[in-house]
Amino acid sequence: MFNPTGQATIRPLDEPLIQRGLTAESEQYLYGGLFYPGDAVPVTDSADATWLAETVDELSSDQLAVLTNLRTAGASPAHFWPSPTGAAWGDEGVQIHFERQTITTTVETDEAVGVALTVYQYTGEQPTDVSLIFPSGATLSIGT
Repeated sequence: MFNPTGQATIRPLDEPLIQRGLTAESEQYLYGGLFYPGDAVPVTDSADATWLAETVDELSSDQLAVLTNLRTAGASPAHFWPSPTGAAWGDEGVQIHFERQTITTTVETDEAVGVALTVYQYTGEQPTDVSLIFPSGATLSIGT
């Protein structure tokens, strides 16, 4: 997998962009999703969420999208972004390494969520076993 492109934003936790993502009522601190061409992103009815759905709608047959949400403090928001080590194919599928990136804009709430959607190109068969590797060493398996 190569050529990651994408977009990231920060949101108040009580104004989510993703259904089933992070909310003020949940105890989760991390959400990850994998999307292929033809998939629908479970976005909320927020006008700010349209870029997520549109990006996935525009995926070509050799692309996939990875969506991450990171729960953070509003005064020190951050999101996950692919690390320079990138993605690697292994015996257990694709492993994508992420790094935490601080966002200079603050949110006027106690808690916020960093939302990032990254699009990858690949050659060969569509990867179905994808693991996200975070800076803490935590691993989240997504896909089928």
